[in-house]
Amino acid sequence: ILPIIPDLINPLRHSICSKDLDIMVATLKCMRELVLSNPGVGEALVPYYKVLLYPLGPYLEIRRNLGDAMDYSQGKGADVASCVVDTLEVLEKTGGAGAGAQMKALIPTYESCMKTF
Repeated sequence: ILPIIPDLINPLRHSICSKDLDIMVATLKCMRELVLSNPGVGEALVPYYKVLLYPLGPYLEIRRNLGDAMDYSQGKGADVASCVVDTLEVLEKTGGAGAGAQMKALIPTYESCMKTF
């Protein structure tokens, strides 16, 4: 998987930037599976964070205010904001030492999932 990562960046970027939320959710799930499929993939994606993660910032802020109603899309994994948060957490956990700081620089509203003492 590691040798073809540079070839995957452009298609991933185009599908993340698409306005179709279903495509974006599927791409984020695919990115999580890609990173978890092989050790070292998360670290190999760190140089491409600027290209891949910058478009995710606005979607991190999308939250549905339904009042007393239930949002079943979160349980199905179809909610864009929860998919973005889940993907960012996986990327931070597998990205190595400087991944969290670089993610915070690209998406200032992102809160790290890693504990710092």
